Amino acid sequence: MFDTEVDPDAFLAWLDDVGELDQPPMPDEPLFEDEFAAWAPPNARELSTDRQLGRLIEVESQIAALHAEQQALLGALAEADGSVEGWYAELVSCALRVPVRTAQRMLATAQTLLTLLPATTHALSKGDLTMRHAQVIAEASWKLPPELAGQLEDRVLDRAAAQTVAQLRAAVARSVLALNPASAEQRHQAARQERTVELWPADDGMAELRALLPAPEAQAIYQRLCEATRLLPASDARTRGQQRADLLVDAVLSGIPADALPQQHGRRPSINVLIAASTLRGHDDQPGWLDGYGPITADQARQLAADPTGTWRRLVIDPVDGQLMDYGHLLDYGTTVYRPPQALADHVIARDPACVFPTCSQPSYRADLDHIHPFSRGGPTRPDNIAPLCRRHHNAKTRGTFTYTRNPDGIFTWTDQH
Repeated sequence: MFDTEVDPDAFLAWLDDVGELDQPPMPDEPLFEDEFAAWAPPNARELSTDRQLGRLIEVESQIAALHAEQQALLGALAEADGSVEGWYAELVSCALRVPVRTAQRMLATAQTLLTLLPATTHALSKGDLTMRHAQVIAEASWKLPPELAGQLEDRVLDRAAAQTVAQLRAAVARSVLALNPASAEQRHQAARQERTVELWPADDGMAELRALLPAPEAQAIYQRLCEATRLLPASDARTRGQQRADLLVDAVLSGIPADALPQQHGRRPSINVLIAASTLRGHDDQPGWLDGYGPITADQARQLAADPTGTWRRLVIDPVDGQLMDYGHLLDYGTTVYRPPQALADHVIARDPACVFPTCSQPSYRADLDHIHPFSRGGPTRPDNIAPLCRRHHNAKTRGTFTYTRNPDGIFTWTDQH
């Protein structure tokens, strides 16, 4: 369970008393000695270069035809979904193991292709276009009144089969501007509504912070970062790109005081890192875990744990299955308390780093802490009955669209009620 405000020296002394944990053995041999041989058709290497390229074109055409069939299935599902919220997106999300937003976009694209862009759909089914080409045309049509979608096809479809996706996107953009006579300022004001900042995990302990901004502001920010690098000494060994990145981090983290930000589940916005005691002591190099991102290297986790401004809290993890141990009687508030107290909220957020819907990745610190068995029906406020749900999936559970349970092994089972 959590302790609050653990003294670092006392924590290190506690670590000295922790025994070594047994680690599961790693396989000695790779799964495949020759990955290409394991996956490639057995006769691919025997074909001539011309035949390999010809077969590649044939396979791409078959893939396109399958994508056309996929659009028909998605379109039928979208048509059958009678809910205002579009809950069939969750069914597609689970069936295809994609995020809910991806499923929503797939359904919308299929509806557009089947109802507004029949010629594009036909070209896809024949293999004349790839799915990416069809997506470019479908998504561009969303910027037009529905009655102009056919005119967009007329303008771009003839050349689309011979164009790359980037070339088609440029042609489509020109056609959209020509078909939509709205003023530039009106289009700009509509585009401003889409401004956003998003975090996208990348490989090797990195992440992309993507900002979609009005062009003048974006250019001004970039130019200011560029000019700021000129103030650094010539002996600075960092590249210009590294300098700009570090200056951006310094500007944002120094310019927005943490104590001025609103609290979420009783705590200010922060980063949470899990690291094994044995790794913190340097006895092994088990990966750490950064909430909202995923696994990070042992060195990264140790560096973050050593930050003197951080708050240390003790978590006990089962060495066999890696589950955060409940110590249920210490965190069990029964039916007398509805809102999870801080210790229980911390415990659940650490145990379940994201919304527990199967394909959702909304961080738990931004989610609601839900009583799996409703509090109003006698559901207790304790670890095995509390789970984080993003607002959309909390509403889905509350309205009876889906139900879910937490199994003894910590796995959640969701059931569709359609």
